[in-house]
Amino acid sequence: MQYIEKLHEFAARWDYRNGQERWAIEDDRIVTGNLEFVMDQVKALGLMDVLPPQNEPDYLIALGGARKSNHTRCLRAKEVMDDFGYSSKIIVALSGMRPINEIERPYTDKYAPGAKTEYEAICAALELVFGLNGYTEDAVNDPNINLCSAVRHYTDKYRGSDMYSLSAPSLSPLRRANSYDCFNYLLSRFKVGQGARLLFITGSLYVPFQYLKFMKQAICDGFEIDCIGTDMAGTSLIKPTGYIQEVKGTIDAIYGLYREWY
Repeated sequence: MQYIEKLHEFAARWDYRNGQERWAIEDDRIVTGNLEFVMDQVKALGLMDVLPPQNEPDYLIALGGARKSNHTRCLRAKEVMDDFGYSSKIIVALSGMRPINEIERPYTDKYAPGAKTEYEAICAALELVFGLNGYTEDAVNDPNINLCSAVRHYTDKYRGSDMYSLSAPSLSPLRRANSYDCFNYLLSRFKVGQGARLLFITGSLYVPFQYLKFMKQAICDGFEIDCIGTDMAGTSLIKPTGYIQEVKGTIDAIYGLYREWY
């Protein structure tokens, strides 16, 4: 138990985001001088691996993200459906109302021209990838964008699966919805119960962090979670410092679980 405490304390120095967006992270002198070592360790930790699901899921959940992420994660959801011959699932694009940053536009405009929020971008990606058209939408609008939410249910199905896009409100009016807010919104909207199997789809780099972040709720409520990633190997969008940042996030998540029960 002392090991995780020491590791958590040591990894605190790797907070390169410091409140910034991931794309604003810059490599520092130490990282630049050890690039080969850093990337060797990243590969050894499996942060570039693209793995299949452990079990057949009831829900396939593409997590929203920046730049190309919304599109690549929806593509991965379709690949999983096709490659494993799944049918009659619930497929969900899960996001928040984060405004699209201008630095993202060269990427988002390719699959979601004019999208103003992450929710609009992932809706466009889901519709493009799965060939969806009509939908009904239940939206809650608020002057504070952090408190806005939306549920889009498509009239089209894919391989007999119901298709949704959800945008979660934040639990705090002072910040945008985080991954945990989105997760709990999903559980509430679908009344996920014991024995359900949830498959989350993110970038390969974020798999360990996301998996551990949702673990406590899964254990307490008796459902199963799995998390797989899209291929991020060789992408120029992730700097080595970004990989170190996510290693820190994984250590933080392990430490958080440890603190819950010890």
